[in-house]
Amino acid sequence: MVRRVEFSAAVRTVGGVPVLQIAGEIDLATAERFRAALRESVSENGGLLIVDLTGVRFMGADGGYVLEESTEEFRREGGEIRVAANSHEVRTVLRLTGAGDRLAVYPDAFS
Repeated sequence: MVRRVEFSAAVRTVGGVPVLQIAGEIDLATAERFRAALRESVSENGGLLIVDLTGVRFMGADGGYVLEESTEEFRREGGEIRVAANSHEVRTVLRLTGAGDRLAVYPDAFS
């Protein structure tokens, strides 16, 4: 039996700042969908993008690597990504993959 992995991505604008809200799980099965959502958000919103991971229940190393790569690409184009992550598990993955060392990580999207 194949288990369906939940993943959703939606962009909303709060106070003129785009916020990419991710919910569900970011793992090997959803990493490419996460990458596509980041690329689409980055291409549509220059400048600052907040990636809200507070709705993420599980994040594997693949998610940390995708986030780090996307952030580096966006920085080369003059943009900035800030990350909201309040779960210990997600913050641990960010730290272990090195993404947390190079990203601004906050407990919520508007800290």
